[in-house]
Parts: sequence; structure tokens; C-alpha cells
Amino acid sequence: MLISKIGENGGTGMIKALKWGKQHIFSITIFVIIGFVLLSGSLVLLHFRFRVFVYQVFVVIALLGILIGIIQLIRRQSNKAARAAAYIATVAVLIAGAFFMYLPAVLFFLGQTETTVYIDGVKYSAHTYEFLDRFVYYYDYKNFLISGNVLRMEDDYPGCIIGDPIRTVYDEYGNGIVIQGEGG
Repeated sequence: MLISKIGENGGTGMIKALKWGKQHIFSITIFVIIGFVLLSGSLVLLHFRFRVFVYQVFVVIALLGILIGIIQLIRRQSNKAARAAAYIATVAVLIAGAFFMYLPAVLFFLGQTETTVYIDGVKYSAHTYEFLDRFVYYYDYKNFLISGNVLRMEDDYPGCIIGDPIRTVYDEYGNGIVIQGEGG
């Protein structure tokens, strides 16, 4: 008897929380963004960082949450003319944003990749940035979500040439030494 009452009260509270969450998507998204930024900052203080795909997934989810939250706020307007104007303004901002953010979005999602590699028996998280040249930056591998943020090695492929790269190895103080290729 007592267990069933606890279950009923807990269930009612959970249902109320879910209903509140469905009605306040924009606010929840803003709190999640703030939490992610604080967590990312905390990781940087500990010389770690999220891997690239974590940022990419988070940006997509945050943009969807903001968009759904804005549409939800517009739907709450009681004045039909204000609601229509808000929809038109939102669509105009989305079209303008898509136009101006196309190249940065392509570079953010397609211009960088991340893999896990072994070099001399040590596991690294390799971040590859390609636009006109190819640069591969190697960081300490921690787990599938987190890597180190101290640069350990760098490979430069000028002009995206598929040959021997210019490899620079960094010590714990950030001093680089070219050990392979034609570095200056």
C-alpha cells in the first residue's frame, strides 16, 4: 500500500516535470548550453577538451532546441497578426542565417575530421583540418568523448600533397622540433 502511494506521487511529479519541460524547450536549451559551456571550460582548465564530434552533435541539438523553442514561443501569442509577423521574421532570419553561415557550417562539419591513431605504440587523437592545405594535430587520447588539449605532434601537408609530411614534435613546454620532412 505504501509503495503504491509513493509510486503514484513520484509518477505524478514526473508527469508534471515532463509537461513543464515540453512547454519550456527554449529555456531548457539555454540552460543546457550554459551547462555545456561551463563543462567545456572546466575540461580546458584540466588540460582536456571534448572531441570534435561532441561539439558537432551538440551544436546541431542546440540549434534544433532553439528553433523549436522559438516556434513554441510564437505559437503562444494570442494576437494572430503578431504571430504571423513573428513567423515571417523567423523565416527571414533563418534564410539570411543560412545564406551567411553556409561556408562556416561546411568548414565546421566537413573541414575537420578526427580519428584515433597509434604512432610508435602511443594512442593519439588526430584532428585533421583541410581547406587549402592539410594539417593534422595530434593530442593525447583519453576516451571516446575527451582528448587532451596539449599539442603533441603536428603534420603539415602543404598543398595537400600526399607524401611525407613536415612533422613537428612538441615537448611539454610547447617547443617544437621538426623531425621529418622539410621544415624550417
